[in-house]
Amino acid sequence: MARDKQMEDPASALKLPIRYMLTSEVYENIKSQLMDQQIQPGVRINIDKLARQLQVSQTPIREALARLEAEGLVTKEPLRGYSSTPLLDSSSLQQLYEMRLLLEPMAARKSAQIITENDLLLLEQQVLAMQEVKIGETYKEYQQFSAIDAVFHNIIARTSGNIFLQDAFEHLYAHLHLYRLYFHTGIALETISEHQEILSALQQHNTEAAAVLMARHLQQAQRRLMQKLVPEEKAQREY
Repeated sequence: MARDKQMEDPASALKLPIRYMLTSEVYENIKSQLMDQQIQPGVRINIDKLARQLQVSQTPIREALARLEAEGLVTKEPLRGYSSTPLLDSSSLQQLYEMRLLLEPMAARKSAQIITENDLLLLEQQVLAMQEVKIGETYKEYQQFSAIDAVFHNIIARTSGNIFLQDAFEHLYAHLHLYRLYFHTGIALETISEHQEILSALQQHNTEAAAVLMARHLQQAQRRLMQKLVPEEKAQREY
């Protein structure tokens, strides 16, 4: 009887395997180190050192690195192992925004045609949530803002009705790479008013305005980042 009761216990059924929980914790820890640049960009990752640091075997370390490779935060080379992905330079940033400018204004235009009231409510909730988030100096403290920002853009991609467009956008992992550049700059809050303008156009089902405002938002974000990147690259060359 006790055994039957245990089998029927919903809480028991929902418990995650210990190994899965361990791998997830290791993944989040390494990801935080990458995002906060405790693991410097463009360096080889020592699996033994990470295993000792986190007091785990190499297995969850390798599983976490495989997930991070899929997100573009680490790379794997034959006979060399894993390395942290270098930060975007101005050329790579330009290419990333060229891709976003191809995808996201189109997504906004198509979304404005067919977006539902439920999805508009979800977008409004993201804008309100961004206003309430307190941003700190580390990835852990900034993570919530970055996640909400990503959700806002993902909803628009999803509600475009084009699964290929949505898939292409999601696989850019743009927010992860951009976070590594801009979370120390203090400019992220400027996105809130731009999101509000995009939301207003979507609420009015104004297809042209939605596309134009999304393009303007991306161009402004790129400009803000370039203002930080270009002087730094120039200083490095002169040094």
